[in-house]
Amino acid sequence: MREIPDKLDADVMLASHHGSATANGEAYLQNVSPAHVVVSSETPSWSDDNPDIAALKRIGEEADNVYWTGDREYHGTVTFTLNNEEIDSDEHIDTELDTDSNPPDANSIAERVDELKNDS
Repeated sequence: MREIPDKLDADVMLASHHGSATANGEAYLQNVSPAHVVVSSETPSWSDDNPDIAALKRIGEEADNVYWTGDREYHGTVTFTLNNEEIDSDEHIDTELDTDSNPPDANSIAERVDELKNDS
């Protein structure tokens, strides 16, 4: 049986199940310890759609940067390019909308998701 390390220490992580409440638990996020997390989901059109607000906040507590593909105000398609096995946020991360080299924090994304869910 293959041994699993105590910590996975991922540079980039795709949020599980589109940022759902049950698939992005605190223990999992602490074990993966991601630097960058991409939450791939459509813009929510009703209150139970993903991403989950509490999950976004949990992700934001563990990740340095959070990217969301769902709302055209934020990132759209996100591309990471490795250079000698390292990711430099300023040079190796490109978003479809090229909003800024510094992505909004997870809390501001969570606030926007909450607004969209309440508008529908």
